[in-house]
Amino acid sequence: MNPSEFKKAIQKNARHRRRVDWSLTPEQRMHRFEILQVEAMKLLATNPKAMDEFIRRNHHARRMSSARQLEAKLLRVRDE
Repeated sequence: MNPSEFKKAIQKNARHRRRVDWSLTPEQRMHRFEILQVEAMKLLATNPKAMDEFIRRNHHARRMSSARQLEAKLLRVRDE
């Protein structure tokens, strides 16, 4: 399979997956999400280093999100 055929196959697969995703109800999507989360946590639990890295990145993202929210709040207060 040459690169252009491979790219077309990937795009076709992506279109199919999007159609399937949109055919699901919100409840079905949430159920699938929950299953994926459980499986991801099981996989992370098998590798302590991966779990540590996940926690480090997750906490960093939360700190950054909190900092951005605080900054936005302070700017709103300043502009009032």
